[in-house]
Amino acid sequence: MKELIPNEILLGCAKQMLAEGHTVTLRVAGYSMRPLLEHRRDSVVLAAAEGCKLHDVVLAEIEPDHYVLHRVVALQGENVTLMGDGNLYGCEHCLRGDVVGVVTNFLRRGNDYG
Repeated sequence: MKELIPNEILLGCAKQMLAEGHTVTLRVAGYSMRPLLEHRRDSVVLAAAEGCKLHDVVLAEIEPDHYVLHRVVALQGENVTLMGDGNLYGCEHCLRGDVVGVVTNFLRRGNDYG
C-alpha cells in the first residue's frame, strides 16, 4: 500500500537531510516542470544548496512550509527568481538562503540523466 505524505512534512524532512549533507531522491508532483519532468513518473536527486547558479533546478522554500521545484531564471544579489519550465507566466521569488537543494540528477522513466 502506498501512502502519500503531505509535502510540508516530506519536504521539511528532505530539507533537514540536505542540511546534514545527505542527498535526497524525490518523485516529482505537479506539472510546472513539464516537459522535462512528468507528474508522479519522474524523480530528482537533490544535494545541499551550497550556492545556486542561473538555470539550476532547485528546491526552494518560498514561504514557510511551501516548497517549489523550479528553475533559477534570475539572480540579483541575494534575490532569486524561479519559474517552472512549463509555466508560461508567473514567477516565485526567494532569497539564496531559502534554496534548500540543487538538482544533481534527473531520473526520467527510470533512466538517469545527470
